[in-house]
Amino acid sequence: MLGLGIIFGFFLHRRQARLAALEATRLQQARIRSGRGPVIPATQNIDGASWQSPGRTLVVVDIQSYFVKDVHRQFIEGVESLVRSAIALGWSIILLEFRPTETYGATWQRIIDLLKGYDRWDTAYKGQPDGSTEVQQLCHKNQYTIEGFVVCGVYTDQCVLETVTGLASKYPRSAVEVVPAASMSYPETQSTGRYDWKRFPKAANISLIAVPTEQCVEDHSLSHSEPAAAMQEMLVTRSKPSLAAAI
Repeated sequence: MLGLGIIFGFFLHRRQARLAALEATRLQQARIRSGRGPVIPATQNIDGASWQSPGRTLVVVDIQSYFVKDVHRQFIEGVESLVRSAIALGWSIILLEFRPTETYGATWQRIIDLLKGYDRWDTAYKGQPDGSTEVQQLCHKNQYTIEGFVVCGVYTDQCVLETVTGLASKYPRSAVEVVPAASMSYPETQSTGRYDWKRFPKAANISLIAVPTEQCVEDHSLSHSEPAAAMQEMLVTRSKPSLAAAI
């Protein structure tokens, strides 16, 4: 009976991961078709290689009621899909919040609800745009991975930008990856313009990635059943060029 339970749990985990990936892909395509998607350089290589990594920390920046409103529902759903995929992959998750909470509100309850029952997440509070120090402190306290970071949230041109560059500086040997489909700039939240990702800071360890495809998440789920040597070979052969190299 124990063996059947393990097998059932494995297939349930795969199904949840696949559904989350499909939903994330659908939302990303909807944003692009509607004209609300990010302006991404045609030469930029955006792929889902990082979703096959054995460990990342997802950093969700300032998804609070002061910055994000009900009219941004499609964007919020994109962030939720990203969180679901990270949970399915067993990543650490950090919610960054701008203080004071009385002014800016807490992280959207819908995101908190997704994390109920998951034990690898925490909230860090900051009083400035750059939340990299708070992320660093929480990773040390909770022993979250610092091998690589995936960042999303608001605003792309302010707190997301500052946090990404801060992490890239603090962890020069770690990948710091941004998800354009789950990030919004200030003009985008005000419906006054779109962010041009050509303007995003360039560094050897900063890159842009897409939301995970169904195959990416499924490949990662299957990798848990592969021998360690085979998994290492799979990761070595799936390298991804940096933002600096692509632009």
